[in-house]
Amino acid sequence: MQSAIRAIWRGHHGALARTLGFASCFWLIVIGLKMRRHPRALVAARSACLSYAAMGETFRGAKIAIVHGARVLVFLRDDFTHIPFPAHWDFAGGGREGDETPEHCALRELHEEFGLRLTSERIVWRKIYADTEEDEAVSYFMVAFADARDLADLRLGDEGQCWDWMPVESFLTHPSAVPYLQVRLSDFLRERPGLTTAKSPPAQPYPPPCD
Repeated sequence: MQSAIRAIWRGHHGALARTLGFASCFWLIVIGLKMRRHPRALVAARSACLSYAAMGETFRGAKIAIVHGARVLVFLRDDFTHIPFPAHWDFAGGGREGDETPEHCALRELHEEFGLRLTSERIVWRKIYADTEEDEAVSYFMVAFADARDLADLRLGDEGQCWDWMPVESFLTHPSAVPYLQVRLSDFLRERPGLTTAKSPPAQPYPPPCD
């Protein structure tokens, strides 16, 4: 069914499919709001809306910033010339696999790169952006908050040199942070202006410094 909808969306009847898609999205939200005692219903509605939005464009991937207090989880990218932004501080995320939704893509990458298993309910902010590598494509940026129960599972995956809980303000001004992610995190912070001054202890466990 999903494949058929996508085919219609990208074909000659795209305008009709767009109208039907957003109408369905609207009613899913209405149903979700009426079932506030069942948060999963609202989450499912929100996820469906993201999927409809992705149908209109080529969705290539997603990034997710994990925030703990006034710090953000980052890793130092490998220093290889064949990859984008070598030796830059980056967030979890990557390319879409198969028919993944944006949320599934971001959370899968988070688990592969940091060992964390978060549910979509933990995502507090989402936004669609033009893709940085492919014209007429889009990517997603999301933010989730970590808590003490997540920290014990942290470990670096197969990519990157090391990881860190970097102060949010330091990431925003760091000369070796991925530039477009600095912009996207700033977009989020405009809606959460007190986050960078939050008084909280450093995240634990705290990783050793990068060599």
